[in-house]
Amino acid sequence: NVKLGKYELASEDLKRAVNDYGVKYKTLIQDPDLAAMKALPIFDELSDQLKGGSTEAQQIKLRAESKSPFRLFRLIAAGGGSVGAFIALFTTIPALIKATQTGGDDLNQQLTNLVVNAASLVVLLFIVLRDLAEREKSERVMERLEQLGKLQVKRGNSKPVAVSRLRGTQRPVIVAGTSAHVKAAVKQAQAMRADLQTRGIVVVGVVLNSTAANDKIAALKREKGFGGAKEAAGGDGLVNAAEGAAPLAGSIDDTKGLKLDALEVEDWKAWINAQMAEAGVAEGANVYISLGLDGSVVSSGLGAPKWANICQELEPLDSTKTKFTNV
Repeated sequence: NVKLGKYELASEDLKRAVNDYGVKYKTLIQDPDLAAMKALPIFDELSDQLKGGSTEAQQIKLRAESKSPFRLFRLIAAGGGSVGAFIALFTTIPALIKATQTGGDDLNQQLTNLVVNAASLVVLLFIVLRDLAEREKSERVMERLEQLGKLQVKRGNSKPVAVSRLRGTQRPVIVAGTSAHVKAAVKQAQAMRADLQTRGIVVVGVVLNSTAANDKIAALKREKGFGGAKEAAGGDGLVNAAEGAAPLAGSIDDTKGLKLDALEVEDWKAWINAQMAEAGVAEGANVYISLGLDGSVVSSGLGAPKWANICQELEPLDSTKTKFTNV
């Protein structure tokens, strides 16, 4: 079924093999015959349902914790410390009440204990709440990156592949905005093709306002009185521009091997718009998002990427720093 491209049927067969007949999940991962299916989001969905497979939620938590390996230790230590400080504070109160009746040095000691325990509790609770908030934020970021990993790209006539399958070998730079913005960014990248390729950088162009562009062109044609048989056939050049805007959203001419075509462009638009909303950027703005080898966001910003700067920030794939950091 996999070789025939019947992935839904193959998914059911694999689910039965692993869950009912004891085939190891690791065997599926290592099977070269499943390579085509493993490059698709359906395999990620299948992994969530297999014994021994890691669910998306588990992957998100693991990736989030890997970004801050000592956070769990801090949470345990600060959490335990805050419990101890609370107990100490709770026991200090009756002792303080008793000391107020007797006065003397015991009262001063109990007041000191109260201040120390209260301050310790406040500081430790602050650490716990801060780390919990950071973990929640990190998990939201990782969740968005996992969603990005399910989006698909392809190069030329090659088979589609999920962005997650590029991790470890390619550094995608997503360029989004108007068609002119995307075209210009790709053209500028071609001028630095050699430097970008040694760093594994590929460009994914996504036009965000192709529908709006079509509407504007159509409105201009109506205003100018175009739209007859000659114009409909492309005689004035405006029809061709309008028709060309939609394919451009997922495909931009590329002869140098730097560009990957974004498939299911509406899904790409939704992900990019969500990123822009999170960052407080107006929807439809010209932006870029540069990813590292591990799929994390290395840099992003308004306008076109400065390819020379990106080349300075990212080492070649064969450098020691790249192999050590995997960024």
